Amino acid sequence: TVLGSNTKTASQNGDKERSVKPSLERLHRLHGTSLLSSASRLLKLEPSTYASSCTIFHRYCHQVSLWDMNVWSVAIAATVLGCKIEEDPRPVRNIILIYARLYRKRRLVCVEASELLTEILKSPQVGASELARKMSLSEKEALLRQIKPISKFGPVYDVWYKMVVESENKILRQMGFTLYWIPDSHPHKFILYFVRVVLQGKKPEKDEQKLSQRAWNYCNDSCRLDICIRY
Repeated sequence: TVLGSNTKTASQNGDKERSVKPSLERLHRLHGTSLLSSASRLLKLEPSTYASSCTIFHRYCHQVSLWDMNVWSVAIAATVLGCKIEEDPRPVRNIILIYARLYRKRRLVCVEASELLTEILKSPQVGASELARKMSLSEKEALLRQIKPISKFGPVYDVWYKMVVESENKILRQMGFTLYWIPDSHPHKFILYFVRVVLQGKKPEKDEQKLSQRAWNYCNDSCRLDICIRY
């Protein structure tokens, strides 16, 4: 993919003017793609929808400083846009409920804080609560099962919905409302062609399936990184 004139390249990661370490910014991006991966599984999205969401997320993160964005809001907006451009529709309410559940779950996750993770945990969007550190895993899971989904007519849902709309508009403006090319840029659709060319019928069908599955797994894993922006 050809980079736009306003897109940061891989060597420009991190907001140096405001002292954001590239490693910290990279960690936030990995956190965002983990949200996209979890939400895609829970929403049962197509692999191409997940790939498109990650591409939108990475492109926006390369153009906007970490100081000017929220990983959660960008991730949920990328999911909404990915569903639209891939024609894999999901109700916005369902997407909000899934991300609200992910938010609650990750707030309860107990993380061993290293020096770098300590900085991340200070953020209310990512950090684990003090209560979560005193609870066992079974207690956390039981607590999550008791929490009811947020009401569509409540103030909490209204905050999430406004965040989705605002973040979606920001991404569209930043990317010039040009997203039509993203579905055609995924490497997944070339896997079977290259596998058949490489094997040329010399291997049994079982080996072809095994190689195709491994290549597919690599393509899915690459969505966690910014390879779609670098190349």
